[in-house]
Amino acid sequence: MKRVLTLILAFSLVCVLLTRCGHSAPVSAEQPQSEDGWPDHVMTWIHTAAAGGSADMQLRWFLPFLGEKLGVTQIVQNVDGGGGSVGLQQQLQAVPDGYTIGWMGIQKLGVMNYFQNLTDFTIDDFRMINLERVDPVGIFALNDSPYETFDDVIEDARNRPGKVSITCTMNGAGYFFLLGLEKALDIDFAVVPYDSGSENKAQFLGKHVDLLASQEWSAYELRSEAKALGIAWDHESVLWPEGKLFTEILKKYGITDTVTTISANYISSYVDKDFVEQYPERFEKLVNAMYAAHESEGYQQVLEGQHLKSYCVWYGPEESQRLIKEAIESMKIAAEILNN
Repeated sequence: MKRVLTLILAFSLVCVLLTRCGHSAPVSAEQPQSEDGWPDHVMTWIHTAAAGGSADMQLRWFLPFLGEKLGVTQIVQNVDGGGGSVGLQQQLQAVPDGYTIGWMGIQKLGVMNYFQNLTDFTIDDFRMINLERVDPVGIFALNDSPYETFDDVIEDARNRPGKVSITCTMNGAGYFFLLGLEKALDIDFAVVPYDSGSENKAQFLGKHVDLLASQEWSAYELRSEAKALGIAWDHESVLWPEGKLFTEILKKYGITDTVTTISANYISSYVDKDFVEQYPERFEKLVNAMYAAHESEGYQQVLEGQHLKSYCVWYGPEESQRLIKEAIESMKIAAEILNN
């Protein structure tokens, strides 16, 4: 059991290590000029979830600064469904000319490929621009919930198998984390997934479910109404200091692997690989513009005001691609074990 949870969550450790390292700027600080004058009209961002979630909000905060750098309007198209697969499919069907860009928790690809056997596309069909946010998973209860600790949840789940309901985002980090907990602790939750964070939060606040598996920043808007029962990271949460780390919670259950119980959602920006291959100068210009927008004083002030600055750093295309690919490969190993 301990090996199972380790393999399921090991991919997140890479993120922890990278957040403690320097991050590379684009090769050129100058904006390369595309010979064809790209871009010269509106650019569309496909976000693979409904409007209103934390990833959707971050994208809408960022795009005005990118629009200033590129000189054209940036719009968001929310394409939810299939845990992200509908939006990814639409991205690949678009003309690969740099006017359609993607935004999602890209580790969902691993769940699609290895848990749901959806193989119409893989990480190799896309090229990362940047890993936009690393947001650790937490388990949350309303303030008036009878659960005071996650130990209470475990005890109740063992006494009432399949009755403790936990909502999460389909194919998101919380969903994947719950699968690992069920297997490692030999318990059954009633997992209730939705296609967006706004939907699962509404169900949680309406008391249609017992608990919420979300990311610590994503759930911060519920700070006055909820409490954290556990955080899946390697150090205390600034936003939810009462949340005990799962590394400590699970020790008493014999889960003491050296790879800690860490899980996070990785919001990424990306494009179709065909765009990069056909228009390398456009891609370079896009990367440089996004770096400039990310590091701009205005966007950094937004991140600071939203308590997001430590969650959002610039990794760049190569580091982001490597990190996400390693994460998805580790899911393949975990799926093989979980399915046995």
